[in-house]
Amino acid sequence: MYSNFATCWHASPYESAAMWKLYCTEFAGVAIVSTPLRMHEAVDLAPYGQGILSPVEYLDFEKDDMTLPKSFGQFAMPGLLKRKSFQHENEVRGLIYFVDYSKMPSQFSSAEYAEKIQKINPHGISVSVELNRLIEEIYISPLAATHFKDVVQIMAERHGLADRVRPSTLLGDPVW
Repeated sequence: MYSNFATCWHASPYESAAMWKLYCTEFAGVAIVSTPLRMHEAVDLAPYGQGILSPVEYLDFEKDDMTLPKSFGQFAMPGLLKRKSFQHENEVRGLIYFVDYSKMPSQFSSAEYAEKIQKINPHGISVSVELNRLIEEIYISPLAATHFKDVVQIMAERHGLADRVRPSTLLGDPVW
């Protein structure tokens, strides 16, 4: 709603065949491996104040109230909730808020408020990131075309990350 900005990550120590299929095109895709510490060290939030890095919490909106066990009894923040049907994503989001929602909870649904926010806030923001600090590894989709692998390697070399590019582990022979 023009007042919060997000980066979304899948939290898992393993590759997910389902995530490759859901979020990559048929012939291209990469997965960037990082950690919360790397993100904290690599991302410059100075122009925006503070950001939040938190796991998304999955609720049954028909049955659950808005007090969440993972949030230590705190009420949920906008941008950190999804329906239970998305739980397979195991998502972590980095968020930057331009508006303090806790001071104006009743204004979420106001059309006038949305128009005002749209006029004063940007459609997107540019955040400075040190790639060498952020990126631990770059996995190329098992579905990627050969030419895409070449493009990823060239871009990684250009940014000093060539030694971090890996083929998907899903391409290996299964161990029976």
